[in-house]
Amino acid sequence: MQTEKDWIKSAYVQMNRKFVNIGSYIGYNILRVDFEGPEFFFDLEEDESNLGLSLFSALKYSHFITLEESTHMGMDKKSYPNWIKRTMKQYGHKTKGDMFKPMFSCGVSEEKDNFLFSPTHQCALNSWEGTKETEANKFTIPLTATAAEMGAALRRCLGLCTSKFDPPKDV
Repeated sequence: MQTEKDWIKSAYVQMNRKFVNIGSYIGYNILRVDFEGPEFFFDLEEDESNLGLSLFSALKYSHFITLEESTHMGMDKKSYPNWIKRTMKQYGHKTKGDMFKPMFSCGVSEEKDNFLFSPTHQCALNSWEGTKETEANKFTIPLTATAAEMGAALRRCLGLCTSKFDPPKDV
């Protein structure tokens, strides 16, 4: 059984053609997006310091929840569809495909002495996975990183993400 001392603070970052979204994970034995926690949206041109400060904040807010809380959250099937509708409206997306094609997603976790950046591959409209390529592209930076260094690492990680919807790199 997992305990609070085993919890690894984690955050998610998603980026499409219009925005970067940063938020916290919470969980018991699996990670869940914390739809009640703080989330940050930025234009693609946002500077590294602001991205880094928001990522620090999302990681700070990430927390362990009890088994009972985890079970209750599993029954909340409305949060993600509501997030999609709200975000589509906010950024003027007409369809889910318009918003998700492509959408890069990565995870950031606070490990023992480092922040671990984990890019993913978008395998379906709203589904991401680790692949041999993305696993090989994981990297760390020290916990002592500045906000600008954290933001730069985040941009690097998003650049390592792949998508089945992404046009070929040489086009």
